[in-house]
Order: sequence, then C-alpha cells, then structure tokens
Amino acid sequence: MTTESPIDYASLSSDQFAVLRPDIEFTVSDSLAVQNDHFARYMGGRLQEAAARDATFSVVLPTGPIDYLPFVEHINRQRISMRHMHVFMMDDYCADETHLVDEGHPLSFRGFVNDLLLDQVDPELRMPADQLRFPDPADPAAFTARVATVGGVDVAYAGIGLSGHLAFNDPPDDEAECTVANVRDSLTRVVRLSRETIAQNALAGTRGLLEAVPPLAITIGMRELLEAREVHVYLLRKWHSGIVRKTFFGPVTPSMPASFLQEHPCVKVFMPGYVAAVPGVNVTLDI
Repeated sequence: MTTESPIDYASLSSDQFAVLRPDIEFTVSDSLAVQNDHFARYMGGRLQEAAARDATFSVVLPTGPIDYLPFVEHINRQRISMRHMHVFMMDDYCADETHLVDEGHPLSFRGFVNDLLLDQVDPELRMPADQLRFPDPADPAAFTARVATVGGVDVAYAGIGLSGHLAFNDPPDDEAECTVANVRDSLTRVVRLSRETIAQNALAGTRGLLEAVPPLAITIGMRELLEAREVHVYLLRKWHSGIVRKTFFGPVTPSMPASFLQEHPCVKVFMPGYVAAVPGVNVTLDI
C-alpha cells in the first residue's frame, strides 16, 4: 500500500504525471481518433510478432473505452491474421445468477463484440470463434482456468469507471466488506452493480433510463487483471480528468479498485487532451 505523504491530486497538471510516477507511461493524444488508431496499430504489430514466432498473443478486452472499428479496418487492410490471438472479454450483463442476457439484447456485450471482432473481420483473417471468450455466470472458474491454459494474459486493456472500477469490480458498499482480500484479490464472479455504475452506464447507453440497465453482471476479477503482464488503460470521458488523478496519484485503497494499478510493474495510460486537463469545478459542466 502507498505510504508517502498524500498528493493534492485534483490540481495536478498533466506535465507532472511522469515526474511523480515515472514508472507509469502516460500518453496524451490530440483526439480520440488518434488514440484509437494507436490501439489499432499496436495490436496489429503484436499480432504480426506473434505470427512470426508462431506464439499466442492473449488479451483482456473491455467493451466500452476503445473503438474497435479502426482495428478491424487495419487488420483487413494490412491482411494481418488474428489466428494467434486469444481474447478474453472482461464482462457482460446477466439476466440472472447463471445466465447472460440474450445475445440479441440491445445491451449485450457479446452481440456487440461478436459483430465487430468476428463478423466484420475478413473470414480468412479471423481468429477461431472459440478463441473469443466471455465469462460464463454458470461456471466463472472456467474463465480463470482458460486464461491459465494459454499462459496468462499478455495485455489487459481496461477503462476506469466512476466508482473506480476496473471491469465491473465496484468497491463494496459495506465498509466491512471493502477489504484488500475482497477487492484486489477477487476472481471472476457474478456481481450486483453499484448505483454509480448503473448511473454511468445509463448515461452512456440508455439515455438516462436507469431501469434499463441490468443490475447483475459477470466480471473478471481484479486478481486476474493485475496478473496480466501489461495493463493498458484507455480513458475517453471528460469526467476521467478526475478519475485518472485519483487512480494514479491518490491513495491505494480497496474503495478505489483501480488504484491497485499503482502496484503493477507495467501500466500504460492513454487519454486525449481534454482528459489530461486539470478538472474543472463549476456549477454546470457537460459530460
């Protein structure tokens, strides 16, 4: 856990990021388009390296913070095979404790991702369908075991939620349950989403209809994310200005799950300039 004197993280300018945390690589882009293009080219390069070595390239991917279309277009244009790639999608909504929402549900992550990462990739370049996996609420441990069979995760990609979550690892509401063991050491499991996460996802996906957001989800655990050899964080919302500062310059605490990234040996953070800007505090701000 961090023991240094607390930093006034809210007022940090982005040029102080690398000075205070030289162990973390911060990249500020001119726009989201540049950020998504970087993802596309980096992933394409890693796939080419894997093909040259006939090796597995395994990643954890989120549904929200990255636009995968530039990556798919890059793969198709450059004729890069995805057959060495194993993708572990980090989460999805549940209909109940043992079933995902139907793939035809408008908020189904499976439906969204299968369309992009399978259907829109040219057939001869696609990864085998069984190499794109979602956690199964009926057997969460199978997801953890599958990661082990491919030698672990090379790169875990993630965004950070308003609650400080990575994937759907919200901090427990009950302070007695908000412990290192319950948060940092968590494994793949079914969770009930926090009020903050439901509100965030309602703003992003249902135009404010809180009741349209499923309250249950399956999520990869924090332990599995933190065991990845690299973690790449992609930020895109204006409110991430505050979140990036709290995550990487505030205390390491289970009440801010993403803060455990401060303890990881290889973290890279990508954000557009408006996220890097010092957070404004005003009566009204757009989101």
